[in-house]
Amino acid sequence: MRIVYIIFLLVVAVLAAIFAVQNSTVVTLTFFGWAGQASLSLLLILALAAGILIGMVIMTPSLLRKHRELARTRKELGRQSQESTANQPATTASESDSSTDSSR
Repeated sequence: MRIVYIIFLLVVAVLAAIFAVQNSTVVTLTFFGWAGQASLSLLLILALAAGILIGMVIMTPSLLRKHRELARTRKELGRQSQESTANQPATTASESDSSTDSSR
């Protein structure tokens, strides 16, 4: 499985290099009166990174809430499991035999 991951990373790296070479044209970006020049590939990669970062920031509160809920549920499940094992009477083979004899 690790080899598949390495091959996948190599393919992505090669595609990224081809993308950068084919989109190396210098473009001017103007934003709220600020203007700057950079290669098209660099600007596209920065836009992608900014989008990923914004998405992660937006998802963080939901993920933290779900993590806390999962931890609380696991804790409750563990407590219920301990209570159920503590409430079960310990039966021995002789007790189970005598209970079946009395039911006859």
